[in-house]
Amino acid sequence: MEPKVISKDALIVVGKSGGGLETGETWQKFMDLYDKYGINEQISNNEIYKVKIYYKIIPDALVGMISSTTEQNPLYNVVSIPAYEYAIFDAPLASYTEQLKSVDNWIRNNEKYKQGTIDGCRFLIEYYGSRYDEEEIDSSVIEIWVPLAPKE
Repeated sequence: MEPKVISKDALIVVGKSGGGLETGETWQKFMDLYDKYGINEQISNNEIYKVKIYYKIIPDALVGMISSTTEQNPLYNVVSIPAYEYAIFDAPLASYTEQLKSVDNWIRNNEKYKQGTIDGCRFLIEYYGSRYDEEEIDSSVIEIWVPLAPKE
């Protein structure tokens, strides 16, 4: 499985944070806030981004949308992600766990790149775009974006 590689400018993700095992609950908290307050200078439309940051073995997850500003309602959590090149993997949700293992193996065995970091912690982004349908989870496809940093 070879990913496509793209360059992305810095991203500001505005949303709600929670433990990596509580994604459904975190997603609902974000949607409740979003329905009530919206997002200042929102860039993404009906696209959800889940940023998984590995502070420990089980990652924390921020579920949100892209904005052009960090100036947001204080009830939101905001993460600023520097510009990176990303390896983009398609991930059918029906085989999500297997896909994550494949992605992890790909980056672990890559001779050129290691996984990029935020504040010294590995992270990745899950992109829930037009191929994601919450009514048809088993046929939905998301993208897993792995930030790439050169190995030294």
